[in-house]
This record gives sequence, structure tokens and C-alpha cells, in this order.
Amino acid sequence: MVGGIDFGSPSPWHLQVGTIAETRVTGVGQELRGFGRIDSINGTSDYCAVDPNCRLFFTVSGYVASSVSARQVEFTGGAVSRLRA
Repeated sequence: MVGGIDFGSPSPWHLQVGTIAETRVTGVGQELRGFGRIDSINGTSDYCAVDPNCRLFFTVSGYVASSVSARQVEFTGGAVSRLRA
């Protein structure tokens, strides 16, 4: 339990994301940044112990494109952080 969010048994946790927004990466050296909302944890959407209407959000930053092709982008570095309700 972290900040009223029930993560259930120890990891690995299954986090389902239904909403995400990211910057567009079109070239090597560009940084991917974004944010989103986690819709379920371990298959359940009622993960808030304190307020059943709370939502869990995250940010993505520091992923730098190291290779870009028509079909895929490879990144180095990066972090998903600021999980907050």
C-alpha cells in the first residue's frame, strides 16, 4: 500500500494503461516524454483504498532515440516516474 494505492502482492505487477500521450520522435537524439493514466493494477480498477474515485498517473522522460527507422525507434536511458494519485 503506497499513498492509498493497493498494489497487492509483491511484484511483478501488471499495470494496464488506457490513456497515454507522448511527444513525437522522428530522429536520433530526440527525447521521448509523456504522461498517462493507469486504468488497472493486477486486473482490477478499484485499486484505491482511500477514495474509490482516485486515479493513478505517471510521467515518462529521459528516453533518447538511438536508432530510428520506418518501423521502430530504439531508446537509451529513460524513466517512468511520478506515480501519483
